Amino acid sequence: MPEQVNSASAKVYFHGTHRVRSPEETWETIEPILSTFGITRIADVTGLDIVGIPVYTAYRPLARTLSVSQGKGSTSLSARISAAMEAIELWHAEYAWTRPDIRSAPAADLNLPYQLDQLGNLAQSLLNDHVPLDWSVARGVRSGTEVPVPFSLVHLALTPSPTWTPSGLASSSNGLASGNSYQEAVAHAFYEVIERDAIAQLTSSGRDGRITVDPATVSDPTCAELIAKILSNGMFFEIALVPNRWRIPCFVAHLWSQDFPTLAAGAGAHSAPGVALSRAVTEAAQSRLTAISGSREDLAPMYSHVRRGEVTEPAPAPDLVPFAEVTGSFTVGFDDVGAEVAWLGSTVEAQAGTEPVVLDLSTRRDFAVVKLICPGLSAPPGHDIPFAVRRALPRTS
Repeated sequence: MPEQVNSASAKVYFHGTHRVRSPEETWETIEPILSTFGITRIADVTGLDIVGIPVYTAYRPLARTLSVSQGKGSTSLSARISAAMEAIELWHAEYAWTRPDIRSAPAADLNLPYQLDQLGNLAQSLLNDHVPLDWSVARGVRSGTEVPVPFSLVHLALTPSPTWTPSGLASSSNGLASGNSYQEAVAHAFYEVIERDAIAQLTSSGRDGRITVDPATVSDPTCAELIAKILSNGMFFEIALVPNRWRIPCFVAHLWSQDFPTLAAGAGAHSAPGVALSRAVTEAAQSRLTAISGSREDLAPMYSHVRRGEVTEPAPAPDLVPFAEVTGSFTVGFDDVGAEVAWLGSTVEAQAGTEPVVLDLSTRRDFAVVKLICPGLSAPPGHDIPFAVRRALPRTS
């Protein structure tokens, strides 16, 4: 970690997100150094869709993973920053962390506080405790204790490599996050891994317990404004609370329109229900524009059913619950991000049974990039966000 990385912990910005700096200050910090991280341009792609929720893209032609990163937000500036920081995070995982701290050691020799199968599904893998791996050294979020983690979980690169990586520990950006300060970055990472664990349970548990929310009852001002933009365009729109083992607000959102008849999805988790819902709604808008712009290397085959003429509108939920009713039990809130990280760490450790660990990938003092690893948590394959299984309704003319 660079010396004296910004240690601010008091939150000062609460519009759709919680930050220790205003967006204007964040942009002033990162805009002059974008080229340092290979970013050649940032584009506003909001106008390619009818939704009107701000979405931006950041381009890194020399990326070792994805050359295009997306960003979303309740304002244009927030979306621009989101795209830039997404690209900066990937740069750090590609370039800043390029050498393992421990080379070619089997897990059995390292006295790990977790089992390898807590880091991924090894059912179809050759990997076991006696296979030599390269390792990075992380630190426990609560204890600060040094803990080895597989180097392949930290370093991201889709370029060819002369070394063999055992299947079952696939590289992922899950838990890779940035922030205006170290604690803000760790908090952001926690909410990402919690969100994805909650979504993974929708399919793995065998029962879908989501609660569909009436959009007209959402009282959060930022979310109400976002929802008004969507509904004014006559789109199919659904939001739902996803109950989870963390007892933390987690929402999913789905969008569909006749002019681009494919479901776009988003999800978000946060201790503040309004922030969690804002993340889900803006991510759904971002997902649509990712497909519409067609600029990602990992773009899913979303157009296949459109080409086949499958334009059936999704079936709406039969019962809607007021926003206040589904969020009334969430009473935990934080004005200080340091206290929030301590709460998140203890919550995850209590449920997963293993202390979360974090690597500080930061290369500058004025903002932070981290990789959080939480043994025992799951993530949906391909980060898919399933839609509730219902009988589709035929369109009426």
